[in-house]
Amino acid sequence: MNRITTRLACLFLGLLALPLTHLSAQCVPDPSQLSSPGIYPASLPLATGCQPYEQDISFLFPQDTTVNFAGTTLNVPFLYFTIDNVVGVPVGMDWVCNLSPDCKYVVSADSAQRDTAGCIRFFGTPAIPADYTVTVELTAYALVFGSVTAVPFTYAVPFTVSPCSFTGSCYTLALNSNCEPAILQITNNIPDNGNPGYSYQWSVVGDNGFSYATTDENPSAQVLADAGTYIVNYELTIDTLGYFLNGAVINTVNCSDIGSAGDLYWILKNPAGVELVNTTATPVNNGGNSLPLSTGIANIALQNGSYEFQVWDEDAVFNDQGCATNTMGSGASVFFTVPPASTGPLSVTVGGLSVTFTIDKPVQVISCADTLTINPVPNAPLVFVLGDTLPADTAFRCDQDTLFLHATGADSVQWYRNGQPIGGATDTLLAVLSSGNYSAESIDPQSFCRNASAAVTVETLLVLPPSIAFNGNQTMLVAAPNPAYRYDWYKAGSGLAGSGAVYQIPNSGSYFCVAVDTASGCQSQPSATIAAIRSSIEPPEGLVGEFRVYPNPAAGVFFVELSFSRPQTVTLSLSDLMGRAVSSQSSEAGTDLRLSIGNESLAPGLYLLEVRLNEGVLQQKVVIY
Repeated sequence: MNRITTRLACLFLGLLALPLTHLSAQCVPDPSQLSSPGIYPASLPLATGCQPYEQDISFLFPQDTTVNFAGTTLNVPFLYFTIDNVVGVPVGMDWVCNLSPDCKYVVSADSAQRDTAGCIRFFGTPAIPADYTVTVELTAYALVFGSVTAVPFTYAVPFTVSPCSFTGSCYTLALNSNCEPAILQITNNIPDNGNPGYSYQWSVVGDNGFSYATTDENPSAQVLADAGTYIVNYELTIDTLGYFLNGAVINTVNCSDIGSAGDLYWILKNPAGVELVNTTATPVNNGGNSLPLSTGIANIALQNGSYEFQVWDEDAVFNDQGCATNTMGSGASVFFTVPPASTGPLSVTVGGLSVTFTIDKPVQVISCADTLTINPVPNAPLVFVLGDTLPADTAFRCDQDTLFLHATGADSVQWYRNGQPIGGATDTLLAVLSSGNYSAESIDPQSFCRNASAAVTVETLLVLPPSIAFNGNQTMLVAAPNPAYRYDWYKAGSGLAGSGAVYQIPNSGSYFCVAVDTASGCQSQPSATIAAIRSSIEPPEGLVGEFRVYPNPAAGVFFVELSFSRPQTVTLSLSDLMGRAVSSQSSEAGTDLRLSIGNESLAPGLYLLEVRLNEGVLQQKVVIY
């Protein structure tokens, strides 16, 4: 009995243990396909499950591209491309590029090692029949405005793996999977081709009471829902040849010569009276002394009807005598009818003649049996948002944040996003950076059976930065505030200053605002920063006679001229819009003062000059170019 435990199971499991490199010599690009930039062919040829497979994909990289920028078409040259990964490859298969291991293809026209053509070889023994989408992940490196810019992109190739099959002398067995539930297709390899006389008996029995039987030529597909052992039994009975006469033995005769036994000969006639056997010319001398006497008749095909068998005693003087009644010229016949009541020996006696005929009906019986093993699938993992105590079906992430999903109940996992495998995502913890439907698949490391979790829908909450304004006095405002948001105000370089859609600044400075969704806690990017001078902190009227800052804009150094009605201690401070002081100095003044501040190394931009007196503060925006 053939054992698929050692044959089909070997196809499922044993072949997977073979080194993947048994076919994996690096490919060579096919120049006949590379007429223009692209990847060829557009889809992978069909693979047969559990059978070795090898296929090359060739590609031709472009050397440049065009982009539209500000109404102008620009030519952007590519420097090189890299093949970063290939995801969605069936279990039991792998890939290699022709420039392994870094898979870097230099396409720059300035390179002496330019190589715009390449290829990928897919190889191995696919173990799980299914429709796959194999995705090649690439990165293009282009020279944009003098800088190298990396642009990732993907190329998807459909790939179908047909069911694993085992072809024997009796049948072909095909399983769409070696994991529960599996569908078993059985094809009869000995069809009747419309001929009568073929009868079939099929049975499939398995664990948990599974039983199926049929007499059809080809059984229907069977769902093997449970893991376990299933035995396929096949028996074919071929009854197409009819009846055959395979022996005639003369047991007794009633005929003799004077003083000696008869010289016997015999004649066999079919139902139409046609002689099939006639030994008149070769009688058995004294055959009556050799009883029982075998006639040597064998392998004569019989038709339905009555057959006549005659036995005679040859007489050289008188007419031959029939050996049934010892009558000259007659009394020689016994008869048998086809079909007989039963096959095997058939004895017929007429008078003193007794003959035993052996009538056979050849029937061919062909039997086959095989054993299949269906493996259990692992438990589906449960997916949690990290830190939660209950499995998630929906999760929210802030646009600024990373959400972590955690799969429990599995040692080996593969994460999917929107039904496609995520390259390299095989840990139980997944960092989620974008919206989508995420699931985790547990994988049995021996059988490669797998089971997926329920999908978790991740939605990204985006809070737009607020638009803010300053009323020119002491109030910061949010334009069109959202009642679902909280607005937090920050003074550059000083941290959180206050909250509200309307905010009264306590002192001059550079301020920005962040919107916070109160339901989710998600916050926006900071708004634009506004430099605000609060007029209410100006010195008392009449204290300052002259206040002049020049030149403004300046190359880096400003001059400040002041006059006072009474002496003051003066401190000058120059800060950028983030509130960082870039220059400062102090001086004792009488009624007039002229000071310089800044330096020529300051970066161009807007700055805030603060003149702090004993009795108030003067502020002014200055520009460095």
